[in-house]
Amino acid sequence: MSSSGDSTQVFAVRPPAWTRWITLAPLLFLTATVITTSLEMNNPVVAFAMGATIIVSLVLLAIWWLHWAVIRITVTPDEVRFSAPFHRSVLERRDIVESVVLGTDDFAVSGLDWVTTGKPKAAGGIKLTLGGPAAIRVRTYDGRMYTVVFPSQQDAWLAASAIGA
Repeated sequence: MSSSGDSTQVFAVRPPAWTRWITLAPLLFLTATVITTSLEMNNPVVAFAMGATIIVSLVLLAIWWLHWAVIRITVTPDEVRFSAPFHRSVLERRDIVESVVLGTDDFAVSGLDWVTTGKPKAAGGIKLTLGGPAAIRVRTYDGRMYTVVFPSQQDAWLAASAIGA
C-alpha cells in the first residue's frame, strides 16, 4: 500500500512468488522440445523458426506475468478505481453501499483462475484475483459487486477500511 499527500491510497496485489517463477517450467520444457523436434525434422529451419516464435511468445508472457500482472485498488476522496489485467472500472464513493472483508469460506476458490472473472452486475459480481486467502467485496446501490482477493487478511482489512461505506 502507498499513499500520497492528497489522501489517495493505492493497494497493489501481485501474484505469489511461487506462481511467478513456475511460469519458467513450461518455457524450459518447450525449449527442449523445440530443439529435439528441429533436429529430427526434414526441414529443421522451419521447425526452428516455429519453435523460436513459440519460445519468444512464452518469454514475453513470462515477463508480463513476472513484472506487470498486478491488481490495483486506488482510493481517492471521491472514487475507487479497480484495475487488473484486461479490466478497469471506477466507482463513485457515494455509490458504495458496503465494503466487507471475506475469508476463504465466503468466496469461491479454485486451483486455477483467470485474473478477471464475471461481470459487475452478474449474480456473483466480478472477481479480481491473483490468489490469496482473503478478499474484500464492494457492493454499490445499483447492484454492482466487486470481489478482490488479497494475499493476507491484514491487506484486505486495510483496503476495506480505506474504501469504507
